Amino acid sequence: MDLAKLYATQISLSEWFEKIGHKKTRAFRHADNEKREYLRILREETGLPYDAATIFPATALVEKSPELKSYVSAHASQACALRLVPKNPKLPKLRMRGKTVTGALAWFAEQKIDPTQYRAEFIPHADHYHWSTIFVVQEKGIFGEIIKGGHHQLTQGFHVDGTPMVFSYDFSKWNIAPKNASALRHIQSIVAHLRISRAKKQKQIQKRIRGASFVHNYLKGYFETVSSRDFGLWFIDYNQMLGKVPIPGMSNPHRDQAGSSLRGVPTSPGIVRGRVGKEILVCKMTTPAHVPLMMKSKGIITELGGILSHAAIVSRELKKPCIVAVPHAIKKLKKGAMIEMNGLTGIIKHVTNR
Repeated sequence: MDLAKLYATQISLSEWFEKIGHKKTRAFRHADNEKREYLRILREETGLPYDAATIFPATALVEKSPELKSYVSAHASQACALRLVPKNPKLPKLRMRGKTVTGALAWFAEQKIDPTQYRAEFIPHADHYHWSTIFVVQEKGIFGEIIKGGHHQLTQGFHVDGTPMVFSYDFSKWNIAPKNASALRHIQSIVAHLRISRAKKQKQIQKRIRGASFVHNYLKGYFETVSSRDFGLWFIDYNQMLGKVPIPGMSNPHRDQAGSSLRGVPTSPGIVRGRVGKEILVCKMTTPAHVPLMMKSKGIITELGGILSHAAIVSRELKKPCIVAVPHAIKKLKKGAMIEMNGLTGIIKHVTNR
């Protein structure tokens, strides 16, 4: 799979929210734009590893400043991600990944933006990922998913390296399904970076990061991490607002039920009945192009995706029942069939085929 091409076709969660007219889009965009600043502060305070960027005003890329020339001279052939982060949260963030620094500059030259309104962030890019995670730390515990390979599989739903494992921690006991001792050890090592036992250090972090809070001495929020052969462990996202999104069915995300027609992973609660393709959207996975259909549908069912994929989060914001990771859903749920879907249990039943 061409990850650079794939990445170029995807948009951030902020853009998903903008497309559904979410009233907090601007706040989400601000939180997304400032995540590396918050991660930088956490590194200073706790040593937390993250994908630190080399930052320039976007005008430096136009003017080819001495500082930029020095950076290009040292890193021209290295793979990178380039993010153009707006100063004004009303403006969109632009990004690409997987090109060399030289290629990224050529991509930048094609963007029709006012460079005075942006900063450019060059971030090292790894091609060989060992593990990727997405998880939230909330009052009831720590919940998330881990998969071998790149983290786009979790955010977008492209499972090219197997299926995700679901994990949870209620601050007393760890669970992971299916069981995988290596994956669990990796998760525990990641979460250890977020445990701050000293009250003085917690207060210092809260002073520097507005809105930061703790539960059982763990920093609350939404987090993404990757572990690569080239750079080791990196935290690549920290978002307080997404950390508050409720996760349905996490106590037992794969439970079954006798007589059920199909089952998947529940990601947005609610029970609805409707006809496949007319009232209930059934697809491989959702993309931004599916947003109009998601808004019109009673519920959403996908073959791919996970509890914290963009599609799952958007469905929750739309307050539409959603079930993901339903094997062969398109084949088994024929267009026009009347079904009942339960977004809390993940159970899908055929009501009638007429």
